[in-house]
Amino acid sequence: MGQELSGELTEQRIEELKNSTKFTAKEITEWYAKFKKDFPEGVITKDAFVSMYSQMFPNGDAKDFSLHIFRAYDADGNGVIDFSEFIQTLNISSKGSLEEKIRWAFKMYDVDGNGSVSKQEAIDMITSIYKMKGFGSAAAEQAEEAALNIFLKLDKDMDDNLSEMEFVSAAKNSSSISKLFKF
Repeated sequence: MGQELSGELTEQRIEELKNSTKFTAKEITEWYAKFKKDFPEGVITKDAFVSMYSQMFPNGDAKDFSLHIFRAYDADGNGVIDFSEFIQTLNISSKGSLEEKIRWAFKMYDVDGNGSVSKQEAIDMITSIYKMKGFGSAAAEQAEEAALNIFLKLDKDMDDNLSEMEFVSAAKNSSSISKLFKF
């Protein structure tokens, strides 16, 4: 990741992306053209990403949620989303298996990157979703209740942390959770 910050998409890079995604060379080239049209500098900055989400959710506060999504896209942690990171994430969301989508969601919920999701991380993530949807001042209270219910169902070893294995297993085995990832 991070190799295509502002340069053109080479045949070699197309081949690498074709081999690491389920996109054809033609699809990669088409997505690259759209990406460069929308982001001529070749990267999506944090501010631009937050602005995009804010426009998509004008009745709520999308800032916190968009920052969580941005962090998950920005695989190399350099503060921008380059085309490689964009296409890899698009690959998971549009062509990935249920498990790949769940693992990507886990990465988003694992805010500190320590390999587990704490109750507080779950509360913060759910609060950001509720704020984005315009729940207002009730968002934090509702998010805490939702997170506690999730932990009661998913935290099998009751250590107040969800490991990736607990998260993936529970999401795959829960029809209500797994249907969220089937898009």
